[in-house]
Amino acid sequence: MGDKAGKIFGPAGAWLLVLLGIGLLTRSQDIAAGVMQGLRISGTVLIPALFPFMVFSSFLVLSGGARIISVPLSLITKYVFRLPGQHGVVVLASLIGGYPVGGKMISTLLEQGMIDRSTAERMLGFCYGPSPSFMISAVGAGMLFDIRLGALLFAAQIVASALVGVIFSLKAPQPAKEKASIKTGGVVSAFVVAVNGASSAMINMCAFAVLFSGLLYLIKGSGAIEFLAAATRLSPDFIGALSAGLLEVTSGSAYAAVLGGQARIVLIAVFGAWGGLSAIFQVVSLFGKTHLSWRYFLVGRVLHCIFAAALSLAFYRLLYAAMSAVPTILHSAMPVMHSDNRDWVAAVCLLVMCAILTSNQEQDVDR
Repeated sequence: MGDKAGKIFGPAGAWLLVLLGIGLLTRSQDIAAGVMQGLRISGTVLIPALFPFMVFSSFLVLSGGARIISVPLSLITKYVFRLPGQHGVVVLASLIGGYPVGGKMISTLLEQGMIDRSTAERMLGFCYGPSPSFMISAVGAGMLFDIRLGALLFAAQIVASALVGVIFSLKAPQPAKEKASIKTGGVVSAFVVAVNGASSAMINMCAFAVLFSGLLYLIKGSGAIEFLAAATRLSPDFIGALSAGLLEVTSGSAYAAVLGGQARIVLIAVFGAWGGLSAIFQVVSLFGKTHLSWRYFLVGRVLHCIFAAALSLAFYRLLYAAMSAVPTILHSAMPVMHSDNRDWVAAVCLLVMCAILTSNQEQDVDR
């Protein structure tokens, strides 16, 4: 057991664990602040946004409703992503529901025997991404103060996920005959199972969010960011954004938003595609003791980051060019005097008003 642990961690990992243990003992206040922040995020962001959607998505799969909703998407699902047509709703829900929703639906399908392990591994590679409420409202309106930038970033995430899915599906075999939904004892039973499954998954997600929030505050309070900035000759703000984005997407996006310019767009796009270690381990926790290969998932994260960054930068430049063209058109032309003989009535009225005003001022002077 000791040899196996040594192979897993190595000397560098062992030293990191020692430093982490020292930090836990000496920076307890920073960790406590991070844990409190993680609890606030869990209570105000994760649970309200994800729990109802996770219950709904699991209920769709268990009750057979996913088969009906997937009918309009069946052609794309079969011939573009090479998946059974009834699973189109899984791809759609993963794009609009947030990071763990796609993973939760895939784990439910795998538990119910509706997909095999290789298909689940491939789907995990691209059924992952930020929700529109996070990118458009939280990032766009709340952090960048421009909802158009949030919509731009979300559009780039959607296209990037689709591109990863197409790449992973190029050599995939044609989907086998669709398996019928496994009965769970009716709608009531499906609802109960969906709520129980979403509740346990939600506890795991909040646990990882709290843990990585505490680690982030530990890193911030230990002076590691300033040390890395001095060693790499990069700005502390940039190093802080990278450190936060590596662990947790919300904090990373908030740090990146203050950088300004194109750097903030690229970093937020990368953080959105990566999701942070917190979101990644949330997805991993959904599969419990199921032994999956995470090769597709990790390669998908790298490709997703590259595509999202390139597309976001391209969209941003197009938007910036369109925005900068407006004031150029407005201010490049000199004002031109316009005369019209039909406006003589207005001119006479204006002269009469001026005469009345002048006479009133003269009377005030005489008084």
